Amino acid sequence: MERTMKINHLPAYTYGWLHLNNADLTVKDAPVPADLKVEVPVHVVANESARIAVPTGAGDALTDYLKDVPVLSYDVLAGSIPAKPLRIRTDYAKDAQAGNVISLHLNAGTSLVAVMDLTSEATGFAALQTLFELEEDSHLTLVQILRPGEQFTLVNDIGGRVKDRADVHIIHVMLGGKEVYQGCRVNLEGRHSDLKTDIGYRLQGESKLDMNYYAYHTGKKTSCEIQADGVLADHAKKVFRGTIDFINGCAGSVGDEREDVLLLSDDVVNQTIPLILCAEEDVEGNHGATIGRLDEDALFYAESRGMDEASVIEMMASARIDAVIKKIPDETTRTLLLPKEDDHD
Repeated sequence: MERTMKINHLPAYTYGWLHLNNADLTVKDAPVPADLKVEVPVHVVANESARIAVPTGAGDALTDYLKDVPVLSYDVLAGSIPAKPLRIRTDYAKDAQAGNVISLHLNAGTSLVAVMDLTSEATGFAALQTLFELEEDSHLTLVQILRPGEQFTLVNDIGGRVKDRADVHIIHVMLGGKEVYQGCRVNLEGRHSDLKTDIGYRLQGESKLDMNYYAYHTGKKTSCEIQADGVLADHAKKVFRGTIDFINGCAGSVGDEREDVLLLSDDVVNQTIPLILCAEEDVEGNHGATIGRLDEDALFYAESRGMDEASVIEMMASARIDAVIKKIPDETTRTLLLPKEDDHD
């Protein structure tokens, strides 16, 4: 039995004539948990706990779809900073109809790097929802590598809350897939709480990517920075929704969102919606997007030095994604994704 749900909602509907206020996702009932390969470092404890009650970027419809999926919960022990990352990896099976929910809880003053690598080489569907709660003065770096095959549909959803002086750095690398839906909502509830995202995507062929990033500021003097860098080629399609929401009472908060997109074909579809909502006077918000093609002068210069056009395009496209990958604070992951000669860390 199939059903269609609406996900990745804009918090304030606009651009209705473009039909971009949300995305339609068709799923089958009863998702089955995928087999996740997990490496749990010292000072991180796996336990059984209830689902963290926090809104997510994809929205309530996806949460309801995953409501019966067991939650894999991990706590960072109080007063500890694990020396190694929490690693979660899966290679989705053929014709998968998978669903997983992961919960991360960081006690006050702790720190964690979590690396998730999602791949597939077959047809199928999977949804992963990651929920987190950061107590005071804790620090989370969440790295998610999405590498689904060209016949695979993947939904990656995030919801989290950040308390006083805590911060989260989210790094997303998205490469290919038939359809990829990325939702991400972070509630900045605590004073001086902080969100930073570094997003890199490269799409070609008939790939479709639909993104919704939402920073929800309620605490005083909170900050967010949403940065996306992408490359579109062939007939690829991409939607980017980036929202900074200043709620009444979040005085002294700042937010910035930027997207830089390189178009390598006349047949790509690129749609970007930067949105700032403001119910508080004492805030500062900025947004912008740069969308363009390969610079002709740069192309001519490289060709005059003996490079052919295809090599120049590949170099320029790879450079954008590599710049995001190099921000991953884990050498194992960087080595996996970067050409050997480019990884000097």
